[in-house]
Amino acid sequence: MLHNKPKWYFERLGVGRNRKKDEPLEDNPGIKFNHDVMMSEPFNEKEEHIDSLIHEIFKDRMDKLDEEGVGVHGIVEEYFPNIWNEKSLAKAFIAKSPLKGSEHFRKKKHYRDVYEGIKAGLTPVSNDPIDIVLLKLGEIDKALFGHRVISELRGMGYVKFVKLNTTAPHGWSVIPDKLGEVWATGFQGNKTLVGHFYGNRAVQTFLETTCRNRCTTAIW
Repeated sequence: MLHNKPKWYFERLGVGRNRKKDEPLEDNPGIKFNHDVMMSEPFNEKEEHIDSLIHEIFKDRMDKLDEEGVGVHGIVEEYFPNIWNEKSLAKAFIAKSPLKGSEHFRKKKHYRDVYEGIKAGLTPVSNDPIDIVLLKLGEIDKALFGHRVISELRGMGYVKFVKLNTTAPHGWSVIPDKLGEVWATGFQGNKTLVGHFYGNRAVQTFLETTCRNRCTTAIW
């Protein structure tokens, strides 16, 4: 759905064309759409339809994540993803306070509005909001796949949850990366690491060979 009319709409607006060097990035129609979504600014009729479509798609993904037990309590209602260029992120990391790491969808955004990020020296990976949305949906789908794999392996007894400061089964090791972390959410939304998922050598090999590029818990 997003590949068709919404994509064409922003391409016709020229969001990806080389614009005047002295033109502020905030004046790009794609960047402005991002800002308007987050700040609940009024749209024209076409953009209102695109905004509703994006909201519907993200809600569907949030529902699926919730079904998989992935915490999504931190998502704001008027959500629009921002994916920043790595070079500009590095500069901002050095010059400003550290940005939040992975699992972005479960954390409040360091900059609620894209304009704030741009003023801080960050540059979006694309000026086209549809490109940003599609990239983020890809991250969500990878997270869904990763959680489903772990869930199925647990159901078959090949993966076990081990609380912190307790002993894991002999010969088993922590599932690597954030896929193996288990967090609990308190009443005020604060998160605490409570343990890890462990698997034997066969499981580790399977995850390394099968899920290397398809499993992740890093989303927003």
